[in-house]
Amino acid sequence: MFSENNKKKFLNRNVLIHSVDSKKIWLKSLSVDDILDLLNKLIDEISKYDFELDENFVMNGRRNGLKNLIFERISNANNKYEETIKESLFNLWEFIGDEYDGNLMEISKQLKLPLKQVIDMCEKYRLKNIISLQEKDIIIDIINEIKKYIKENNKNVVNI
Repeated sequence: MFSENNKKKFLNRNVLIHSVDSKKIWLKSLSVDDILDLLNKLIDEISKYDFELDENFVMNGRRNGLKNLIFERISNANNKYEETIKESLFNLWEFIGDEYDGNLMEISKQLKLPLKQVIDMCEKYRLKNIISLQEKDIIIDIINEIKKYIKENNKNVVNI
């Protein structure tokens, strides 16, 4: 039998969102150093929790688009260093907020599941409001990609 100390502690989406100042993200008013600190704070917050696979997690069209946009923006940034970082953080925050699905028809076809089933899965996942292992891994990948971009383009950054 598990003792009180062995209970799993799962990350509620609202806890992650409220662990930093969202207003500054939406206003794109953070400096690159502030963004790096914020990304590290998010990693620290995430590391405090346990995660499990969730059969209802679907990488919906909106989230796929946001992730792809971040990775494409970073790989094609040219001389837009600060803009790239601020926009990427903004899109990461949209990803974490998970307010709507976008087009689920394509996901339904890819998963070979009826559209209604995919819609139900997305609703169940969103209502639970707990970040799954699958979602956590994607969030960490995006954060690491942004941090890598900062490190590669700012020689003053030593440890990320």
